[in-house]
Amino acid sequence: MKVISLVAPYSLLLEFEMILVFFFGSVFLSCVPVLHSTTDISKNNCPENFTCPALPSFKYPFYNVTETRCGLIKVNCTSKGGEIQLGGVWYEIAGKDEGHNIVIISNKTFADLVSNNSCEAFMNNFTSPSPSPLLYSISIFPIITLFKCTENLTNAQQRDTYFKQHSYKSHYGCKDYEFYYNHLNGTVPSDLPHTCQVVHLPLKVPDPGFDETNIFSLLSSGVQFELTPSCRNCHTDGDQCRIENEHFQCLNAKKETQGRKLIKILGISLSLYSHLNNSKMISIKKQTIYTKPHNKGKQRWIYKWWIYKWLLMSAQMNTAAADFRVCRLR
Repeated sequence: MKVISLVAPYSLLLEFEMILVFFFGSVFLSCVPVLHSTTDISKNNCPENFTCPALPSFKYPFYNVTETRCGLIKVNCTSKGGEIQLGGVWYEIAGKDEGHNIVIISNKTFADLVSNNSCEAFMNNFTSPSPSPLLYSISIFPIITLFKCTENLTNAQQRDTYFKQHSYKSHYGCKDYEFYYNHLNGTVPSDLPHTCQVVHLPLKVPDPGFDETNIFSLLSSGVQFELTPSCRNCHTDGDQCRIENEHFQCLNAKKETQGRKLIKILGISLSLYSHLNNSKMISIKKQTIYTKPHNKGKQRWIYKWWIYKWLLMSAQMNTAAADFRVCRLR
C-alpha cells in the first residue's frame, strides 16, 4: 500500500495563504479607520483647536472636556471664558496669549480671601511645585514678598525698627502674626529676624486703585501657567509631548498611528494564520489518503484539487489588489 501525503504541497499552500491573509488585513485596515483606545491621542481624529468665549484658541496639549482623547490638560469652556484643571483642581482662566503657551489662571479661593480682607490670604504660598513639572510650570509674575513674623511683645519694637529702616510697610490686623512688605523690593535680607518667615504672593499690576498702605489692594489672584520649553519645542515641530512612566516623550502622532496600524495588521494576520494552520493540520492528520499503487485516477483528482485551490486564491489576490488600489485613491 502506498501513502500519498498532502503535507509537502500543503506547506507551500499555507505560505501562500499567509500572504493572502496579510494582504487582506492590510486592505481592510487601510480602508477602515484605526480604532483608538481611550488613552490614544491622534491628530487625525481630534480637532486642530477649540475656542472658549473671550479667549484665544487652544491647541494640543490642551483639550476640551468633551474630547477626552485629545490632549493632556483639561479645559472646560464656560459662558464667561473657561476653566483649567491642574493637579485635580479647577482654576479660572483669566487670560491667555495668542501662542497658547502661557495661560493666566486665577485661584478663586484666594481671590475670595483677598476680597474679604481675610488674613488667611497671607498663609497661602504660591511657590508650590507644579503637579506635572515635565509638562508645565506654575509661576508668579509679578511677585510680592511678605515677611510673616510671629507676634512677640518682647522684641516687637526692635523688629519694627529693623523693617522701617529698610523701608518696609507693616500690617498688624492679623491674629498671632505681623506682616511686613515692600512691593518694590523682593529680596530677602540675610539678617532676617529668626521669628519671621517668607511668603510669596501674586502682585497686582499697579493701577489707579493701587494703595501701598493697604496690603489687600496689592494682591492679585492670578498666577502664570506655562508649558515647559521641551513641550513647546516639541509642539512647534508639529509633534506631541507626552509623559509616559514619569519620562518626557516627543512623539510624531502620524507616524505613531501608522505604526499602530502595522501592528494591528500583523496581529490579525498572525492570529488568522495560526487558526488556519491548526485547523488544516488537524484535517491532514484525519485525511491522509491510503491508496493502492494502481489507483492513479484518484491521485490525479487530488492534484487537480490543489491546482484549483491555487487558481482560486490567485483570483482572490487579484481582487484584493484591485480593491486596495481603489482604497488608496480615496
